[in-house]
Amino acid sequence: MTVQNMLAKSSTGVQEIERRIHVAIPAWKEWTRQLKQVYILLPVFGSSDDGIEEMCDEFDWNKDKLFKKIDNTDSFKERLNEYREVQRYPIFPNQKKNRITKADLDTVYAHESAVISFIRLEKAKAQGTAGVNFALKMMANGYLEYMEPINRRPEIKHYLDGSTQPGIVMNGDSPQIDYSADGLPSLNE
Repeated sequence: MTVQNMLAKSSTGVQEIERRIHVAIPAWKEWTRQLKQVYILLPVFGSSDDGIEEMCDEFDWNKDKLFKKIDNTDSFKERLNEYREVQRYPIFPNQKKNRITKADLDTVYAHESAVISFIRLEKAKAQGTAGVNFALKMMANGYLEYMEPINRRPEIKHYLDGSTQPGIVMNGDSPQIDYSADGLPSLNE
């Protein structure tokens, strides 16, 4: 499979998730980026006002402005209250059990954020910021081919298939490694 085919297939998958989320949460397109971030972070911080305050502390958001924004956005308030009741995201349209997951929302948000990242890179390039040319080339040439699927990462794979990965410390004691023959001078002398 060529890189172009892989990118096309990946893009089609994202577009399908995006389409389904826009049907399940039509107001998603109207929400500000910050409200989208709050909605994505509900399973991480909790959906209570205290959880949202912790988000504000974590990301240096103005708590009063955020709560005012939530209060002024009826569609978000409705989804927040729904999440608070069932502690899960809504069910995909025309499905009985399949709910939107945090990973689905992460995917759509990351896809939307790619344009902003690209614009920031272009702005940084105009200002002569180092490393930008490389990043722009990566994006222009399909940077997705360089991304490692999460289920192939050794520390994640261990939990998915129960196998032990060399060099990864799993639950338990750290392995004892003798560094005496590493060729570096000893600092204990």
